Amino acid sequence: NMEVLKISLVLMIAISLGSARFEIIDNPAALNVFHSDRQSTPVVGPPPKNQTSKDIEIRFHQCAMEFDFKHRELADIIDVYKQVMFGKNYAKECPAGSELNLIHYMGNGKKLIDVKIDYKAVSRQMSPTKFQNVHEKYSILVEKNGRVVIEADYYPGIVRALDTLSQLIERNEDQGNNKEYRIKYTPILIKDEPDYAYRGLMLDTSKEYFNVGDIKLLLDGMMISRLNVFHWHFMDSDSMAMKLNSFPGITNDTAFRSSEVYTSDNVKEITLYAKIRGIKVIPEIQTPANVNVLGNHKPLKDLVRC
Repeated sequence: NMEVLKISLVLMIAISLGSARFEIIDNPAALNVFHSDRQSTPVVGPPPKNQTSKDIEIRFHQCAMEFDFKHRELADIIDVYKQVMFGKNYAKECPAGSELNLIHYMGNGKKLIDVKIDYKAVSRQMSPTKFQNVHEKYSILVEKNGRVVIEADYYPGIVRALDTLSQLIERNEDQGNNKEYRIKYTPILIKDEPDYAYRGLMLDTSKEYFNVGDIKLLLDGMMISRLNVFHWHFMDSDSMAMKLNSFPGITNDTAFRSSEVYTSDNVKEITLYAKIRGIKVIPEIQTPANVNVLGNHKPLKDLVRC
Protein backbone atom coordinates (compact mmCIF):
# COMPACT_ATOMS: atom_id res chain seq x y z
CA ASN A 1 0.00 0.00 0.00
CA MET A 2 0.95 3.66 -0.14
CA GLU A 3 2.27 3.80 3.44
CA VAL A 4 4.61 0.88 2.79
CA LEU A 5 5.85 2.55 -0.37
CA LYS A 6 6.48 5.82 1.46
CA ILE A 7 8.43 4.00 4.18
CA SER A 8 10.44 2.22 1.48
CA LEU A 9 11.18 5.58 -0.14
CA VAL A 10 12.41 7.05 3.14
CA LEU A 11 14.57 3.97 3.76
CA MET A 12 16.00 4.23 0.25
CA ILE A 13 16.94 7.85 0.85
CA ALA A 14 18.46 7.03 4.25
CA ILE A 15 20.54 4.23 2.75
CA SER A 16 21.74 6.43 -0.08
CA LEU A 17 22.62 9.20 2.37
CA GLY A 18 24.62 6.82 4.51
CA SER A 19 26.51 5.33 1.60
CA ALA A 20 27.33 8.76 0.21
CA ARG A 21 28.39 10.35 3.49
CA PHE A 22 30.72 7.64 4.73
CA GLU A 23 33.23 5.46 2.98
CA ILE A 24 32.81 1.75 3.71
CA ILE A 25 35.85 0.54 5.64
CA ASP A 26 36.71 -3.14 6.13
CA ASN A 27 38.49 -2.53 9.42
CA PRO A 28 35.88 -1.59 12.08
CA ALA A 29 38.55 0.06 14.23
CA ALA A 30 39.10 2.57 11.45
CA LEU A 31 35.56 3.88 12.04
CA ASN A 32 36.93 5.72 15.08
CA VAL A 33 37.94 8.43 12.65
CA PHE A 34 34.28 9.48 12.49
CA HIS A 35 34.10 10.23 16.23
CA SER A 36 34.43 13.97 16.68
CA ASP A 37 36.61 13.58 19.78
CA ARG A 38 39.15 11.43 17.93
CA GLN A 39 39.32 12.78 14.41
CA SER A 40 42.16 15.10 13.47
CA THR A 41 41.05 16.10 9.97
CA PRO A 42 37.72 17.17 8.43
CA VAL A 43 35.38 14.32 7.54
CA VAL A 44 33.71 14.84 4.17
CA GLY A 45 31.77 12.24 2.24
CA PRO A 46 32.39 11.01 -0.32
CA PRO A 47 36.08 11.48 0.53
CA PRO A 48 37.52 14.21 -1.74
CA LYS A 49 40.38 13.66 -4.16
CA ASN A 50 42.67 16.13 -2.42
CA GLN A 51 42.38 17.56 1.07
CA THR A 52 44.77 19.43 3.35
CA SER A 53 44.04 20.94 6.75
CA LYS A 54 45.57 22.12 10.01
CA ASP A 55 44.22 22.44 13.53
CA ILE A 56 42.62 25.87 14.04
CA GLU A 57 38.96 26.06 15.03
CA ILE A 58 36.81 29.05 14.13
CA ARG A 59 33.45 29.83 15.72
CA PHE A 60 30.63 31.92 14.30
CA HIS A 61 26.98 32.83 14.74
CA GLN A 62 24.70 31.41 12.06
CA CYS A 63 23.63 34.91 11.02
CA ALA A 64 27.25 35.95 10.47
CA MET A 65 27.69 34.16 7.15
CA GLU A 66 27.74 36.24 3.97
CA PHE A 67 27.76 35.00 0.38
CA ASP A 68 29.44 37.05 -2.32
CA PHE A 69 28.40 35.99 -5.84
CA LYS A 70 27.65 37.63 -9.18
CA HIS A 71 25.42 35.18 -11.04
CA ARG A 72 21.74 35.31 -10.09
CA GLU A 73 21.16 31.61 -10.78
CA LEU A 74 23.20 30.80 -7.66
CA ALA A 75 20.76 32.50 -5.28
CA ASP A 76 18.31 29.60 -5.00
CA ILE A 77 20.88 26.88 -4.29
CA ILE A 78 22.57 29.11 -1.71
CA ASP A 79 19.22 29.48 0.06
CA VAL A 80 18.74 25.70 -0.11
CA TYR A 81 22.09 25.05 1.56
CA LYS A 82 21.53 27.71 4.21
CA GLN A 83 18.61 25.53 5.30
CA VAL A 84 20.74 22.39 5.09
CA MET A 85 23.37 24.01 7.31
CA PHE A 86 21.19 25.90 9.77
CA GLY A 87 17.65 24.54 9.52
CA LYS A 88 14.43 25.41 7.75
CA ASN A 89 13.79 28.46 9.94
CA TYR A 90 17.02 30.16 8.88
CA ALA A 91 15.29 32.85 6.81
CA LYS A 92 13.17 33.86 9.83
CA GLU A 93 16.02 33.69 12.33
CA CYS A 94 18.43 35.57 10.05
CA PRO A 95 16.25 37.82 7.86
CA ALA A 96 17.69 39.92 5.06
CA GLY A 97 19.60 42.81 6.55
CA SER A 98 20.61 40.95 9.70
CA GLU A 99 24.21 41.06 8.48
CA LEU A 100 24.12 44.77 9.34
CA ASN A 101 24.31 43.71 13.00
CA LEU A 102 27.56 41.81 12.54
CA ILE A 103 29.22 43.46 15.55
CA HIS A 104 26.55 41.86 17.72
CA TYR A 105 27.21 38.43 16.19
CA MET A 106 31.00 38.64 16.28
CA GLY A 107 31.59 38.96 20.01
CA ASN A 108 33.62 36.56 22.16
CA GLY A 109 36.01 35.55 19.39
CA LYS A 110 33.36 34.63 16.83
CA LYS A 111 34.23 35.26 13.18
CA LEU A 112 32.44 36.53 10.12
CA ILE A 113 32.23 33.72 7.55
CA ASP A 114 32.67 35.48 4.21
CA VAL A 115 31.95 33.04 1.37
CA LYS A 116 33.17 34.24 -2.02
CA ILE A 117 31.90 32.15 -4.93
CA ASP A 118 34.07 32.31 -8.04
CA TYR A 119 31.76 30.77 -10.63
CA LYS A 120 33.49 30.75 -14.01
CA ALA A 121 30.22 30.04 -15.86
CA VAL A 122 32.00 28.29 -18.75
CA SER A 123 28.49 27.24 -19.71
CA ARG A 124 25.45 29.05 -18.33
CA GLN A 125 23.49 25.78 -18.46
CA MET A 126 22.55 24.74 -14.94
CA SER A 127 22.10 21.17 -16.18
CA PRO A 128 24.54 19.97 -18.86
CA THR A 129 23.29 18.01 -21.85
CA LYS A 130 25.55 15.15 -20.79
CA PHE A 131 27.36 15.01 -17.46
CA GLN A 132 31.14 14.78 -17.53
CA ASN A 133 33.48 14.74 -14.53
CA VAL A 134 34.58 18.31 -15.22
CA HIS A 135 31.02 19.59 -14.67
CA GLU A 136 31.22 18.82 -10.94
CA LYS A 137 34.85 19.71 -10.35
CA TYR A 138 35.39 22.32 -7.64
CA SER A 139 37.75 23.63 -4.99
CA ILE A 140 36.99 25.15 -1.59
CA LEU A 141 39.37 27.01 0.69
CA VAL A 142 38.44 27.81 4.30
CA GLU A 143 40.92 30.19 5.92
CA LYS A 144 41.45 30.61 9.65
CA ASN A 145 40.08 34.17 9.55
CA GLY A 146 36.70 32.90 8.29
CA ARG A 147 37.19 33.67 4.60
CA VAL A 148 35.87 30.94 2.30
CA VAL A 149 36.61 30.77 -1.43
CA ILE A 150 34.67 28.41 -3.70
CA GLU A 151 35.75 27.93 -7.32
CA ALA A 152 34.03 25.95 -10.08
CA ASP A 153 33.70 26.21 -13.84
CA TYR A 154 30.15 24.82 -14.01
CA TYR A 155 26.98 25.16 -11.96
CA PRO A 156 26.90 21.54 -10.63
CA GLY A 157 30.40 22.10 -9.24
CA ILE A 158 29.07 24.97 -7.15
CA VAL A 159 26.34 22.68 -5.79
CA ARG A 160 28.89 20.03 -4.76
CA ALA A 161 31.13 22.67 -3.17
CA LEU A 162 28.23 24.01 -1.09
CA ASP A 163 27.50 20.46 0.04
CA THR A 164 31.11 20.08 1.16
CA LEU A 165 30.90 23.39 3.04
CA SER A 166 27.74 22.17 4.78
CA GLN A 167 29.65 19.11 6.01
CA LEU A 168 32.52 21.19 7.38
CA ILE A 169 30.13 23.21 9.54
CA GLU A 170 28.93 21.73 12.82
CA ARG A 171 26.90 23.05 15.70
CA ASN A 172 29.03 24.10 18.66
CA GLU A 173 27.56 21.82 21.32
CA ASP A 174 29.90 23.31 23.95
CA GLN A 175 27.77 26.45 24.01
CA GLY A 176 24.23 26.80 25.28
CA ASN A 177 23.41 29.06 22.33
CA ASN A 178 22.30 26.64 19.63
CA LYS A 179 22.88 29.29 16.95
CA GLU A 180 26.64 29.10 17.37
CA TYR A 181 28.55 26.95 14.90
CA ARG A 182 32.17 26.07 14.22
CA ILE A 183 34.53 24.87 11.52
CA LYS A 184 37.40 22.78 12.80
CA TYR A 185 40.84 22.10 11.31
CA THR A 186 41.26 25.32 9.36
CA PRO A 187 42.84 26.32 7.11
CA ILE A 188 41.24 23.70 4.86
CA LEU A 189 41.79 23.22 1.14
CA ILE A 190 39.69 20.66 -0.74
CA LYS A 191 39.80 19.89 -4.46
CA ASP A 192 37.40 17.31 -5.78
CA GLU A 193 35.63 15.81 -8.78
CA PRO A 194 33.57 12.62 -9.18
CA ASP A 195 34.88 9.21 -10.18
CA TYR A 196 31.73 8.54 -12.20
CA ALA A 197 30.11 11.28 -14.26
CA TYR A 198 26.66 9.61 -14.37
CA ARG A 199 25.15 8.71 -11.00
CA GLY A 200 21.45 8.15 -11.39
CA LEU A 201 18.31 6.97 -9.67
CA MET A 202 15.11 5.77 -11.34
CA LEU A 203 11.60 6.31 -10.00
CA ASP A 204 8.79 4.31 -11.61
CA THR A 205 5.58 6.30 -11.29
CA SER A 206 3.77 4.06 -13.77
CA LYS A 207 3.42 1.32 -11.14
CA GLU A 208 2.56 3.63 -8.25
CA TYR A 209 1.78 7.33 -8.12
CA PHE A 210 4.08 9.58 -6.08
CA ASN A 211 2.89 13.11 -5.45
CA VAL A 212 5.02 16.14 -6.26
CA GLY A 213 6.02 16.61 -2.61
CA ASP A 214 7.35 13.05 -2.36
CA ILE A 215 9.35 13.48 -5.57
CA LYS A 216 10.87 16.69 -4.22
CA LEU A 217 11.83 14.84 -1.04
CA LEU A 218 13.56 12.24 -3.18
CA LEU A 219 15.40 14.96 -5.12
CA ASP A 220 16.60 16.51 -1.85
CA GLY A 221 18.00 13.13 -0.86
CA MET A 222 19.67 12.79 -4.25
CA MET A 223 21.27 16.22 -3.89
CA ILE A 224 22.79 15.41 -0.51
CA SER A 225 23.86 11.98 -1.81
CA ARG A 226 25.44 13.67 -4.86
CA LEU A 227 23.37 11.75 -7.38
CA ASN A 228 22.99 13.81 -10.52
CA VAL A 229 20.45 12.11 -12.84
CA PHE A 230 16.77 11.54 -12.05
CA HIS A 231 15.39 8.91 -14.44
CA TRP A 232 11.62 9.43 -14.40
CA HIS A 233 9.88 6.31 -15.72
CA PHE A 234 6.30 7.50 -16.02
CA MET A 235 4.82 5.19 -18.66
CA ASP A 236 4.52 1.42 -18.80
CA SER A 237 1.85 -1.16 -19.57
CA ASP A 238 0.18 -0.40 -16.24
CA SER A 239 -0.48 3.30 -16.61
CA MET A 240 0.49 6.62 -18.11
CA ALA A 241 -0.29 9.44 -15.70
CA MET A 242 1.21 12.32 -17.67
CA LYS A 243 -1.24 14.83 -19.12
CA LEU A 244 -0.47 15.66 -22.75
CA ASN A 245 -1.67 18.88 -24.34
CA SER A 246 -1.68 17.15 -27.72
CA PHE A 247 -4.13 14.51 -26.43
CA PRO A 248 -6.53 16.22 -24.00
CA GLY A 249 -8.22 13.77 -21.67
CA ILE A 250 -5.74 10.95 -22.26
CA THR A 251 -5.16 10.40 -18.55
CA ASN A 252 -8.88 9.73 -18.07
CA ASP A 253 -8.18 6.45 -19.87
CA THR A 254 -4.55 5.73 -18.96
CA ALA A 255 -4.07 6.76 -15.30
CA PHE A 256 -5.01 4.66 -12.28
CA ARG A 257 -7.06 7.55 -10.92
CA SER A 258 -7.99 10.87 -12.48
CA SER A 259 -6.70 12.63 -9.36
CA GLU A 260 -3.27 10.98 -9.58
CA VAL A 261 -1.79 12.59 -12.67
CA TYR A 262 1.07 14.94 -13.52
CA THR A 263 0.30 18.16 -15.36
CA SER A 264 2.75 20.03 -17.55
CA ASP A 265 3.14 22.53 -14.70
CA ASN A 266 4.04 19.66 -12.35
CA VAL A 267 6.71 18.48 -14.77
CA LYS A 268 8.16 21.99 -15.10
CA GLU A 269 8.13 22.42 -11.33
CA ILE A 270 9.93 19.13 -10.68
CA THR A 271 12.44 19.74 -13.49
CA LEU A 272 13.34 23.19 -12.13
CA TYR A 273 13.51 21.87 -8.56
CA ALA A 274 15.96 19.20 -9.73
CA LYS A 275 18.00 21.59 -11.87
CA ILE A 276 18.57 23.95 -8.94
CA ARG A 277 19.97 20.98 -7.00
CA GLY A 278 22.40 19.97 -9.75
CA ILE A 279 20.22 17.11 -10.99
CA LYS A 280 19.24 16.39 -14.59
CA VAL A 281 15.78 14.94 -15.25
CA ILE A 282 15.48 12.27 -17.95
CA PRO A 283 11.79 11.50 -18.61
CA GLU A 284 11.00 8.14 -20.18
CA ILE A 285 8.03 7.32 -22.39
CA GLN A 286 8.62 3.66 -23.10
CA THR A 287 8.04 2.73 -26.74
CA PRO A 288 7.52 0.62 -28.77
CA ALA A 289 7.23 -1.93 -25.95
CA ASN A 290 4.76 -1.57 -23.09
CA VAL A 291 2.45 0.89 -24.84
CA ASN A 292 -0.70 -1.18 -24.34
CA VAL A 293 -2.08 1.35 -21.89
CA LEU A 294 -2.24 3.99 -24.63
CA GLY A 295 -4.70 1.78 -26.47
CA ASN A 296 -7.24 2.57 -23.77
CA HIS A 297 -7.44 6.06 -25.26
CA LYS A 298 -9.66 5.85 -28.34
CA PRO A 299 -7.66 8.20 -30.65
CA LEU A 300 -4.59 5.97 -30.15
CA LYS A 301 -6.29 2.59 -30.19
CA ASP A 302 -5.56 1.75 -33.83
CA LEU A 303 -1.99 3.06 -33.61
CA VAL A 304 -1.19 0.82 -30.65
CA ARG A 305 -2.79 -2.17 -32.37
CA CYS A 306 -0.29 -1.77 -35.22
